[in-house]
Amino acid sequence: MESLANRRIDNRQRRLGHWASPRGGVSVLAILAVFMVYWHEAAAQTTTSSAGADASSARAADLEEVIVTAQRRSESASKVPVSVTALTGEALSDHVILKEQDLQQLVPGLTVKTGVNGNENAFALRGQTLDMYSGSAPGVMTYMDEIALPANTEGPSDFYDMASIQVLKGPQGTLFGRNATGGAVLYTSAPPTDSFGGFLTTRFGSYALTEVQGAVNVPVVQGKLDVRLAGDFNKYDGYIKDIVTDTRFGDTDYKSFRFSTAVTPIDDLKSTFVVQYNNMHGTNLNPSLYSVNLPGSTYGNGIPLNTAVASAFPAIIPALAEQQRIGYYKTEQVFTPPFASHSLLLSNSTTYDATANIQFKNVVGYLSSEAQGAETLTPPYQLIGNNDPYHCCDGVHFNQDNWSEELQLLGHTSDNQIKYIVGTYIADQDTLYDYPVDEFGIPNIHYDYFGRDMSQAVFGQGTYDLSRLTTLSGLSFTAGVRYTWETITQINLPDGLYPGNPERMAEAKPSWQFGLQYQVTPAELVYVVTRGSWRAGNFGDGPPQNEANKFRAETTRDVEVGSKFSGKIAEIPLSANVALYDQVTRNVQRDIYLTLEGVPSSAVLNVPKGETKGVEFDGQVRLKSWLTLGGAGAYTFAYFPEPTTYAYGQYETLTNPSDSPRWTLSAFIQTQLPVPEQIGAMTLRADSYTETDNFFSTFNYSANPGTKISGYTLINVRYDWRDIMGSDASLGVYVKNLGNRHYFTGGLAVGATVGDNIAVPGQPLTFGVELNYTF
Repeated sequence: MESLANRRIDNRQRRLGHWASPRGGVSVLAILAVFMVYWHEAAAQTTTSSAGADASSARAADLEEVIVTAQRRSESASKVPVSVTALTGEALSDHVILKEQDLQQLVPGLTVKTGVNGNENAFALRGQTLDMYSGSAPGVMTYMDEIALPANTEGPSDFYDMASIQVLKGPQGTLFGRNATGGAVLYTSAPPTDSFGGFLTTRFGSYALTEVQGAVNVPVVQGKLDVRLAGDFNKYDGYIKDIVTDTRFGDTDYKSFRFSTAVTPIDDLKSTFVVQYNNMHGTNLNPSLYSVNLPGSTYGNGIPLNTAVASAFPAIIPALAEQQRIGYYKTEQVFTPPFASHSLLLSNSTTYDATANIQFKNVVGYLSSEAQGAETLTPPYQLIGNNDPYHCCDGVHFNQDNWSEELQLLGHTSDNQIKYIVGTYIADQDTLYDYPVDEFGIPNIHYDYFGRDMSQAVFGQGTYDLSRLTTLSGLSFTAGVRYTWETITQINLPDGLYPGNPERMAEAKPSWQFGLQYQVTPAELVYVVTRGSWRAGNFGDGPPQNEANKFRAETTRDVEVGSKFSGKIAEIPLSANVALYDQVTRNVQRDIYLTLEGVPSSAVLNVPKGETKGVEFDGQVRLKSWLTLGGAGAYTFAYFPEPTTYAYGQYETLTNPSDSPRWTLSAFIQTQLPVPEQIGAMTLRADSYTETDNFFSTFNYSANPGTKISGYTLINVRYDWRDIMGSDASLGVYVKNLGNRHYFTGGLAVGATVGDNIAVPGQPLTFGVELNYTF
């Protein structure tokens, strides 16, 4: 089954196999690199007036220092003693990072997994992931302008007018609003400034892409009131075609508006308000049939696999072969699954500088979101799916209301020997969950419940300069602790499968951090840090009798050793970061397959112990003023030292990690082309991204085979012509997935409960043209 699901059956894909393989991807990048350098050197010999034409004698420009807020302060990324990847708004444009899925191509070790459909993404880092349908809190939390975004929330979707995106790795919780075991992704929108300006970008490309982005910044009262208005209008066709109805899956019509204002009534007081509204509708990028358990198949010591679908509908077996024959960018479906969502985010950040050394900061946020969509779990047949037949293709509904309030006190001593932050945090997350399921055309399951998660915390963290005590200049110590109280309530509503009394649980645990860092030279930092955090338990979809559907909190701790360099070697600008870590997690929250009352089922349980060891690295070097090379990578070894859990009188053992490819590697080359200065500035860039085999189930070698995704390599190329003929206009042309590599971005493992698995194909070759005007 697995071999059937992974073999390449498309003839065109076979012809492109060399270019799409990891080795072929490296070859493409090497060829492009040689071409870029040769072109520049040849042109430089004949161009007398150009930007950087005499590259052999020109000194290379310094690399840009990225400012991050990983410690809730603005500081250079190279000075922060934790692993963090930061991307500026300009870097997002240079690398053609347009959506969440693109982020993993630049962040070593980050996996952006696709589950039930192409509109649902979840982040995984260092073996910390989120099983679909689990009800667990995210292992990697996302934030928009310092406001935590819960799971199943339609987030930014498209990146526009962003100041930065930061990815923090490892256990979080000491300084950020919600506890997380794997990391945090921080989105920060461009703030209002005290000068008039803005931009307008239009983008056209493959699959009828039409997009308009723009922003305008207006200083209404100089130094007192600034306003910024930004928006994104995006429409494109899906890249999966239904050959029966001649429709496409993944069609999207997306609109987003953001209004920001900064008020400075007095010099020491500043308040920034942000209002963002997102609206999206279209069709789901419905997963395709990936593997089927054949009748009579077993695993282990003759334990039978779930073969319900193939036994009841034998036609699904040739349907899998046909899907493989036509390729995964074509499909046959019985209906076109819709998708719609909208969200409103309000945030306010107010700072008051009480003295030169003390600042008060208050952050308050509100998020309201609603999303709905429908899928089938047994394509191309509507045998099992989350559709409500009485409302056609209504599908799943998520309604969420969330608010949070955080008060901080930040300060430092007059000699900067001690820096500290203390604060309080409170948040309320309300979810109305409506999930219909029909099996073999008979609507017999309907999950319908209301959930509330109240979180309260106090925290503090400080850094003490040890230079005076040790006479070792640059040595300092950091310690932090956060104590969080979680109260979780679930009410199974009367229309649901398990109507009954409210269920409640209360948990309280600390998060902590201790680290030693040494600024060896102004350019080099070394550090060691150990952290601990947790994510709350919850209630699953199972029967609530005797709290059988309850799972406990997951706890984690790690040790990370790292080095950061940002400076020059032999007058050549260079940045290089490396981090080694070992992270142990107990009571791991995972979706486990069980047989309840003779029916194959799943439930979220706590697996005793998981562990992840790895190394992450990234760097770049500017060899010439016109030539920059860079790359990043991660080796992730995730496993379960204690993989067996016991529940309902049954033992279940996890066999492999999920959402954790062993290797991820990326590389880029960027060159400034030698053209006359009066024409403008031209750059050519090539990026590659490679990941090795991956799984979307932790039971691939037992109860749920056929969930292995083959590794792949992607090549992206971009050409930019900025300041065309001395104007404020720019032109960009890009190609993503140059080799038209056919690959998968994730899947939904339902083989143990249904009898088949489904997966979402990644985006094939696409191209686009951008026109930009700044003012």
